[in-house]
Amino acid sequence: MLAHYVILLKNKGKEEDSQRLKGEAITTAEKLISIAPKVGNFFDSYGEMLMMFEDYENAIEQFQKALKLEPHGWFAFSTIAKMGNCYKKIGDLEKAIEFFEKAQILSERMLPGKIDGLTGKKIDFQEEIKQLKQKLGKSA
Repeated sequence: MLAHYVILLKNKGKEEDSQRLKGEAITTAEKLISIAPKVGNFFDSYGEMLMMFEDYENAIEQFQKALKLEPHGWFAFSTIAKMGNCYKKIGDLEKAIEFFEKAQILSERMLPGKIDGLTGKKIDFQEEIKQLKQKLGKSA
C-alpha cells in the first residue's frame, strides 16, 4: 500500500521535488508504523519505499524489523529477496548471495514451480546467485 503511494508521488513530481516527495513518503510510513507498530507489512512497505529512493541501507533495516515481526510464509520469502536486492545494490555481494540463497530455499519449499505474477517467469534465484558468485570469483 505504501509503495503504491510512493510510486504515485515519484511519478507526479519532478527531479527537484524528489527530496520533498521522499520526506512525505517517510512521514506517511512513520505514521502508519506508529499506529500499528506490530504489523510487519508496514515495515516491509517502508523498506520498499526506501528502495525506490535508492536508500538501500535504511531499507535493509526496515526489512529486518519486518522479518522480526513476521518471519514466516510468503511475506518472509518476499522480504528476504528484497534484502538480497538491496545488498546487491550497495555492492555487498556476499550478503546478496546469502539472502538470494535463503530466498531460493524458501521458494522451493513453499512455491515449487511458482510463477511470478508480475513477470510471468518461474521464481528462481539460481541465475542471480551464479552471476554474483562469478563477480566475486567464486565457483557457482
